[in-house]
Amino acid sequence: MPSSLIGPIAFGGYVLGAVLFLFLGQGFSFLIFLIIALGLSFLALIFRNGAKFYLLIALFLFFVFGGGFRSAEKSAELVFDSVNHQKTAIEAEIVSLIVEKEKVFTFDVQVVAGQLTGKVFRVTVAKEIEKLFWGDQVLLIGQIETSRPVNKKADFVSPIPYEKYLWSQNLSGAIFFPKISVVKRGTEDSFYKTIFSWRERVLDRLKMFVAEPEASLAGGVLLGDRGMPQKLIEDFRASGLAHIVVLSGYNLAIIAYVVGLIFVRFPLLLKMLAIAFFTGLMVLASGGEVPVLRAYLFSLLILGSLFLGRPQTSLYLLLLTAFVFAIFNAFILFFDPSFALSFLATLGIILLTERLESFFPQVPQRLGLRKILSTTLAAEIAVLPYLSFFAGQISLVGLPANLLVLPIVPTLMLFSFLVIFVPFKILALPLAYLTSLLSKIIIFLASFFAGLPVAVLKTNFSLGHLFFSYFLLGLFLYFLFSFQNRKIRPNR
Repeated sequence: MPSSLIGPIAFGGYVLGAVLFLFLGQGFSFLIFLIIALGLSFLALIFRNGAKFYLLIALFLFFVFGGGFRSAEKSAELVFDSVNHQKTAIEAEIVSLIVEKEKVFTFDVQVVAGQLTGKVFRVTVAKEIEKLFWGDQVLLIGQIETSRPVNKKADFVSPIPYEKYLWSQNLSGAIFFPKISVVKRGTEDSFYKTIFSWRERVLDRLKMFVAEPEASLAGGVLLGDRGMPQKLIEDFRASGLAHIVVLSGYNLAIIAYVVGLIFVRFPLLLKMLAIAFFTGLMVLASGGEVPVLRAYLFSLLILGSLFLGRPQTSLYLLLLTAFVFAIFNAFILFFDPSFALSFLATLGIILLTERLESFFPQVPQRLGLRKILSTTLAAEIAVLPYLSFFAGQISLVGLPANLLVLPIVPTLMLFSFLVIFVPFKILALPLAYLTSLLSKIIIFLASFFAGLPVAVLKTNFSLGHLFFSYFLLGLFLYFLFSFQNRKIRPNR
């Protein structure tokens, strides 16, 4: 059996099993797939002719069974007897980073007592509360919801059901603006509390030297801080620059590169362990959200393959990364937009960057401009249909905006890091000025591009439009690259 087929077959079967469960529910028996798979495996043992074919089909069906069974198991774990719109009191422990935005706190809690013990809920509370930390036990009195409050001002409603989105985040529901009181403070020596306390001190020090909103931008680029004003966040989205204000794969790649330079004279294993350790600290400090974890896991797999000397392709590793996440929660594949965008962007970069780079021989290599252009274009092409479906809009200025901004980001990260860790104020002040200047430039560019009349194109894509768009996109790229190959093929 060709080893290169095992990964795609396993991943495809698992995804199909999850899809069948989502559309057909508990009424569909995955036991049928298991029985057929066992029968085909038995046939492969009896008949030598066609044994590989039988085994491939059996493997596919085994993973169809696995995907459906795991989805059913996860659904039963998350769903509970409906208490929608009923006021209830729960005692729970805070199990996530506390995110503050626009005078509102959002965090996740896990119930520690009562019939809902073990369930995890997302909580949104007003700012007028006492200071909360990871590990604190709180008493919440409010309504558990599985639907988002209606926003009458919104001109677009997400096509993804809020309940399914919550499932993709391992959440059973949400509690909006409950009454809250602290029952018991978490232990001071908690690992996560130590990490997040350090993160808070780091961001506070940055804000001592750099004013807002520049400080939030610098903190977002370095540690995934999400304190920027909503209007500015919308400008970054409209200009196609939202990915730089979170700890994305691009930011992790910069951190890995710098650590690699520091450990350049060390043995390869020690160098890779250092990269994994320091990028892992950044991931933890950012809150360990799914897109960051995916980027981190993907980088670890690549590092491992380099160390072992195995020429594994990036595409295979990306599928393996998605498969690992899907084993823990298959709903993430369909109902988590950030995961989908991250996956699609990475897929586009892997498949298209090198081919697109050959279209721009006139773009200079200096400062990596040609690589930035081809990488940005590859990611934009890959996520375009999904953005049209999920967000109801696409940025028409993302390419020029990224060409101007991305070369600045590594320098901004370096200056932000130095402002935080340089011990003397007299040295931190000029670095803070440079950090503020670079942040102002990026904010100006984001606002400028977002303010253009043609910055954003509104769309109204259905699920059918989404699949048909990717089908047409695949055909177009296939014929485009086929034509390019024939054009550059030397004449014999």
